[in-house]
Amino acid sequence: MSELFRNKSEFLRNLSEFIRYLSEFITKLPNTRSKFTCYSLSFIANSRDELSPYPSGQQQYAPPVSEICLGCICEAVSNCNQSLGCVGDVCGVFKITWPYWADAGRPTLAQDKSEDDSAYSRCANEPYCAARAVQGYMAKYGQDCTGDGVIDCYDYAALHRLGGYGCRGNLDQAYRDKFNKCMVQVAQLNGGQV
Repeated sequence: MSELFRNKSEFLRNLSEFIRYLSEFITKLPNTRSKFTCYSLSFIANSRDELSPYPSGQQQYAPPVSEICLGCICEAVSNCNQSLGCVGDVCGVFKITWPYWADAGRPTLAQDKSEDDSAYSRCANEPYCAARAVQGYMAKYGQDCTGDGVIDCYDYAALHRLGGYGCRGNLDQAYRDKFNKCMVQVAQLNGGQV
């Protein structure tokens, strides 16, 4: 699950493996109709084939955040609800702001240029592009927010919610609880590892 991908075909192979992994997970849960599994599967399954993982001219790097971690951040932020659109100054399943997107390297959909007025909202509202924005933000600000000496998914969750300069602060209870519940469910499926 934590293997990194460098091109679209490798990503799609990893995606297929991850979907099989989640399917096995669903059958082992006592409540197999949980929102987590439904939204996570729809988030992953709706990545569109016509999108290039990295539009021409955009930086390619090994993503720091695993697919599982992205799924739990998405679940904690918005229940991975793809119908959210933009509300106030946040957009999409990760509730990304324009400054967050800019700090992430201004990723775009394949047909867009980062200078386009609506490139931010189109990217933030498309789950695959939004996930690339999260990856870019974490690549820029990745740090040990929890003080445990390791940079892991818990740090990325804090970075996403509190920002690159405030991640050592306290997470709000609702976000923390949803994120932790997701991580526990994934760990149970994966023999204690996330």
